[in-house]
Amino acid sequence: MSAFVVSTDTMHRVVRGILESAPMIQPTFAGVDLELPDAGSKIGQKLFEMNSEGVHQRYPDEDDHIILDPYSYDSDVGDAATPEARLKAAECLAYQCYEGNVPETALYQELEGFINFLSQTVSKGNAAYQAASWD
Repeated sequence: MSAFVVSTDTMHRVVRGILESAPMIQPTFAGVDLELPDAGSKIGQKLFEMNSEGVHQRYPDEDDHIILDPYSYDSDVGDAATPEARLKAAECLAYQCYEGNVPETALYQELEGFINFLSQTVSKGNAAYQAASWD
């Protein structure tokens, strides 16, 4: 299995899904109050950091640790994504983070909970899910 840092557009789709769905389950995600105006950027930054840690744990001998630019959520990209695309993006992110002890972290568990929630509303057999991109 290889691991990589997901694209910014993939993260926008994940964050939009969280901002829409998580309030139905809980008032925070990743310790961030979902009502804050910059909640999307803060959540995305934490998810990118987790993704980077997963890649680092997969490739610990690499000379350069991944340097992340600050993440800024773009609601236009996230809004345009279908629920199926948001689910597939979240699954891709979780897969890229599934290294070392990252799956044992609270943030990864929150991401998994979000994926399970979305999975209850999206049929993976439908054409929209099959057509959605996976980084």
